Amino acid sequence: MIINKLIIYNAMRKEEHFSNKFWQLTQLLYDGEWRRFGLWLHSPWCNSQKKLQQLYNLLKRGYPDFEHKRFAKENLFAKLYPQHAYNAKWMRNLLSDLIVELERFILHERIRRDSKEGKLALADEYLKRGRKDWFFKGAKRLVSDLEDQAVKDWEDHLALALLNEKMYRNVESSERQQVGADYLYESEQCLDYFYRLGKMRCWVERAERQKIVGEERAVEQRLGLFGDMRQGDLKDASVWYWQYLEEGSSFEDLKEKYLKHRANYDRKDQKIMIFLLLNKGGRLWLKNAKILEEAFALYRLGLEEKLLLHHGRMTSNTFGNIVSIGNTLKAFDFVQAFVPAYLPLLAPEVQDDASDWARTHLFYNQGKRDLSQLELKLSQQKQDRTIFSLRTKVLLLQIRFDNFLAEKKVGLQWLDFSLAFEKQLVRNRNFSAKRLQGFKKFVQYSRRLYRLVGDPNVEQADLIGIESELLDEAVVRARKWLLNKIRALKK
Repeated sequence: MIINKLIIYNAMRKEEHFSNKFWQLTQLLYDGEWRRFGLWLHSPWCNSQKKLQQLYNLLKRGYPDFEHKRFAKENLFAKLYPQHAYNAKWMRNLLSDLIVELERFILHERIRRDSKEGKLALADEYLKRGRKDWFFKGAKRLVSDLEDQAVKDWEDHLALALLNEKMYRNVESSERQQVGADYLYESEQCLDYFYRLGKMRCWVERAERQKIVGEERAVEQRLGLFGDMRQGDLKDASVWYWQYLEEGSSFEDLKEKYLKHRANYDRKDQKIMIFLLLNKGGRLWLKNAKILEEAFALYRLGLEEKLLLHHGRMTSNTFGNIVSIGNTLKAFDFVQAFVPAYLPLLAPEVQDDASDWARTHLFYNQGKRDLSQLELKLSQQKQDRTIFSLRTKVLLLQIRFDNFLAEKKVGLQWLDFSLAFEKQLVRNRNFSAKRLQGFKKFVQYSRRLYRLVGDPNVEQADLIGIESELLDEAVVRARKWLLNKIRALKK
C-alpha cells in the first residue's frame, strides 16, 4: 500500500522546508521503501557521497511529513556544514543529487518487484554483450513461464512476440533456413493478438467518447478488419469487445458473457469492460428499471474487486454515480458506509465539495427536510471546474424547488438561481457541449414545471406532454426526480 499517497499537500509550505519535489517523491514510496532507500544510500555499490547519507539520517525521523522546523533548508545545512555560512547553491545541488538517487532507487525497486521485467532486461543485455547462449537460456525460460500463465497481460503477448522474433533472428543461419521456423510463427501469432486486442481497446474507447462527449469518430464500420466474431471464442477479450461494438448488442447479453468469462481476461480488460457495461446500462435504465439494479450490482462487484480504481484513485464520476444510484435505490446504509471509505481516494482538490454534496444528497433522498445548514454550505462552495460544482447546483435547484412547492415563497429566488446556472453552463468551457447538455436540459425542464406550479389553467395534457418529451430525451440530469415532480403535479 502506498504510504500517504493521498495527502493534500501545500507546495509553497513544503518549499519552505527542504525540497518540494523530493517531498512529493517520498509520498510515492511503498511500505518499507523509505528504510530501504537509506540502505541504498549507504551501500558501497550505490557510491553516493557521504553528505547524502548524512542528509538522509537527518531526514529519516521526519518521514513522511517533515513538518518540524528542523527540516528547513537552513537548519539542515547548519547540521551538514557546521563550519560554513548557509550557501543556497550548495544546498540546492545536494538536494538535486538526493532526488537523482531517489529516482534511481525507485527504478531499482520496480525491477526488484517485477521479476519478469528484470529477466527480460537481463536476457536482452546478454544478447547485446555477445552471450547468445545465455540469452537463449533465459529467453526460453521466460517464454515457457509466460505461456504457462492462465491469464496473460496485453503486454505479455508483446513480450512473447519480441522474444520469439529475437530468437529467430539470432539462431544460426543454417537453422533459420530449415522448414518450420517456429520462433517466427509464434512471434507473428502473438503480434496478431497484441494488435487486435489493442485496436479493440482503442475502438471501444472512441465509440464511448462519441456517445459521451460527442466526438464524431465512428468505428463500427472498421469491425470487418478482423472478420466476423459473432461466434468467436469469448475467452479472447477482443471477441467480447467486437460484440460490444456490434450494432444491436444488448446490455443483458454482454453482462452475462462478461460475468461468465471475465476470469479469462486480464485486470485491465476487466476494468475496461465493467465501465463499458456501466455506461451502456446508464443509457438504458430509465426504460428498464431492472437495469439500474443490475448496474448497481456491477458497481458493488467493481468495488469488491478494486476494478473501479486506477492507481489507487477513484474518479469523480464513478464516486458521484455510486452515491446517486445508491440513494435512488434507497440503499442508504451502503451509501453511508461508502462515502467516508472512498472519499479519500478522490483527487484531493475535490474532496471537500464531494463530501458536502454526497452528505446532502443522502439526507435529501432520505426525506430529511431540514437541510438549511447543508444548503447554505453547498451554496458557499467555491466556483471550480469539477463535476461536483455542477452536481451541487442541480441538488440546490431540487432542494429549493421543494421549498417553493411547500411554502410558495421563494419562487423568484429559485427562478433567478436557475437562470444564473444556465448562463454558467453556456459559458462553461471545462466540459464538452454534449456533456453539459444533460444539465441544461434539467434546468429547462425544471423551469417549465416551475411555471406550471399554481397555474389555475394548467391541464393534465400539458403535464403529459412534458412527461412524454422528457422520456424521449437522450440525456437529462435527475430525470427520475423530474418525472416524480410531474406525477405529483398531475394528482
